Amino acid sequence: MKSNPILCILLTTALILILAGCNFPSAATATNTALPASPNSAPTATAVPPTPAPPSETPTELPPTATIALPSPEPFTPEPSQTPTQTVIQPEPGALFEGTFENSILQFRISKNGQEVIPKMIRVRKASCREGGTITTLLAFDPPPSFPITDGQFVIARDKQIYWTGIFTSARNARGSIELHLGTGGKNCTVGPVSWYATIQ
Repeated sequence: MKSNPILCILLTTALILILAGCNFPSAATATNTALPASPNSAPTATAVPPTPAPPSETPTELPPTATIALPSPEPFTPEPSQTPTQTVIQPEPGALFEGTFENSILQFRISKNGQEVIPKMIRVRKASCREGGTITTLLAFDPPPSFPITDGQFVIARDKQIYWTGIFTSARNARGSIELHLGTGGKNCTVGPVSWYATIQ
């Protein structure tokens, strides 16, 4: 049987290639080169920047609270109190009044027209002095002066020695205050002011 020379050559070549691949493994390793991405390939994932935190809400300024203006109350004006008018009492004309104070006696007369007071006398009996001690003396009015009665009241003043005030509480009664500045034996004595009460004799 004749051998085919072409077939022998092909087999020999294939055997050489197989043996060469076994002796040089690195030759069979294909160089891995990076190929550019095809246009149909999926896009490379990129890092997503972090979402910034929402800004903190600043409290909005509230509108001013509305106030209701109430009408001001009208000032209260109290009605003027009506003071009862004091009744003016006229003493009995020509009457003689006698009163007492500090164990002492005083007398005065009403003029005939009822418009004046006429002091008669002041008899001081052991009246207490502000300076200490007591005094006894008689004060006479000669000639007797007269003092007007105004609105039922009168004032008798004499040389800073006597200050005698009075008011008529009825046609037959009177009251008041008296102050005396006396001196006897080189001693000064101030009596009062003290109250006195008198009635018609």
